[in-house]
Amino acid sequence: MSDLEYASRARSYYRDFLPGRYQQIPNPEHFFSDLGQRIEDQVQTAERQLAGPDSPDEGFLAKVDQLPVGGVEVEVAVQLSPRGITGVPAVAAAAVL
Repeated sequence: MSDLEYASRARSYYRDFLPGRYQQIPNPEHFFSDLGQRIEDQVQTAERQLAGPDSPDEGFLAKVDQLPVGGVEVEVAVQLSPRGITGVPAVAAAAVL
């Protein structure tokens, strides 16, 4: 999923379920663009961590076997992270992912 998709999901969630908070955002375009980028960064970092280091005797197919399927595992890992997504209420972060 791209940062734009995360941003769109977050915007929809805030608008539908946190309308008061949504209306208080001074620059929604910047806020959701930044939020989408932060989510994508965290997902990419988690993907690299889950894939682990490359080993010299590891072939391409063995490495592909280690990668998360469709990013689902990674998105769940980011969602369940004790840190969450910086600056985002946990319930909103869960809905975005």
